Amino acid sequence: MKSSNTAQILTLQAMSRRLFLPLSLAFFLLTSCEDQITQNFYKGELLTNGTFENISGTSPSDWTLQANQLGNVNNSIISSTGSSGRGLRFTHAEGTGCWEMWIEQNLDLSELVADQLYELTFDYQVSFGGARVSATMNGDISSGGSHPLNSGSGWQSGSIQFRTPKTLSNNSRFMLHFCIQGMNSWSIDQLSLKFKE
Repeated sequence: MKSSNTAQILTLQAMSRRLFLPLSLAFFLLTSCEDQITQNFYKGELLTNGTFENISGTSPSDWTLQANQLGNVNNSIISSTGSSGRGLRFTHAEGTGCWEMWIEQNLDLSELVADQLYELTFDYQVSFGGARVSATMNGDISSGGSHPLNSGSGWQSGSIQFRTPKTLSNNSRFMLHFCIQGMNSWSIDQLSLKFKE
């Protein structure tokens, strides 16, 4: 009886080993494929017309511009000379305080992953100190980040690492937001938003 039990145990152990190896291999391949699909599929550009070259009327197509002219009728966001071709020029015409100004675009939900890190890169030109730019998704400020805009005479490059919300709603709105005090103007160009590997 003892030898029979031992034989059964050995047989079960052998069967377990034979099952374990294929299952382990299948799990490894499935995980690798998922990682590869995610990395490949989400490497593409998420923004449309991030260079602002395509114009509809007097504004860049695919973007909604919020100059906050209800706060000050002289606030403006206009198509202007960029770091390469066209860009956007912001003018804040209020001497005290800040009327918030931003540009926004709805992204394709099928190209986004929830709670994942992305990187926004951009060019900017600022001739005064203390300016910052922020990026948000779905109005979720905690999911975004900000970058100081350093004063200089020419165009400079900046980047913001940007995490999407843990839950992606039907509102996939991406927003580039400014709250800059004083009577100032600044420019941006070459916006690009991609999956951060």
